Amino acid sequence: MKVTSAATVSLFFFIAASAISLAALAQEKTSPKDIVIGVVYLEGQAQYPAVTVNDGTWENSYFEDDGTTVVMEGVNRKETYKVVLTPTMEEDLRFVEVTIKPKDWKLVKLDKETRQWQARKKLKHKKWKAGEKDAWEKKKLELDKKKAEEQERKARIEAIKAEEAARKAEEPKEPEEPKEPEEPKEPEEPEEPKKAEEKAAKE
Repeated sequence: MKVTSAATVSLFFFIAASAISLAALAQEKTSPKDIVIGVVYLEGQAQYPAVTVNDGTWENSYFEDDGTTVVMEGVNRKETYKVVLTPTMEEDLRFVEVTIKPKDWKLVKLDKETRQWQARKKLKHKKWKAGEKDAWEKKKLELDKKKAEEQERKARIEAIKAEEAARKAEEPKEPEEPKEPEEPKEPEEPEEPKKAEEKAAKE
């Protein structure tokens, strides 16, 4: 497989960006449609924004173009992602949300031998209106507080369950009561053979 400036991926081990070698695909008798890993490019105007993906983080990501383009590698193009970019340096710019869908992907030619699945989005950050940012930050604090309380509640429940399981494991098991021996059965009386009786009767 040809190595490119983007992270390359073998047909069996996807490391980040999926740079697809046409020769390797032909050798393995497969097609680019079988490759599900690609790269997302989010082009905006805010420098080095905070990035959340499905309310979490994305480890395989970095910035380009002086921090205004977010690059996410190792993305499954068969799934849907909700991405939020929140400016950290421009206080007057709002956060922006974008959804990456399976239909957003295109197979891009990197050179004569390699292809790559890419999803590109151009984003525009609007400016905050008067008082809007303060209201949003207040609401965000409330939501973060509720989220933290819910996580703490779940953690307490899990801790209680773990303690209960540990307590039950430490409790000595009661010995089983010995079973009473069965009374021996009396042997059945042998039946007199009918043929002998009939013979005696005839005599």
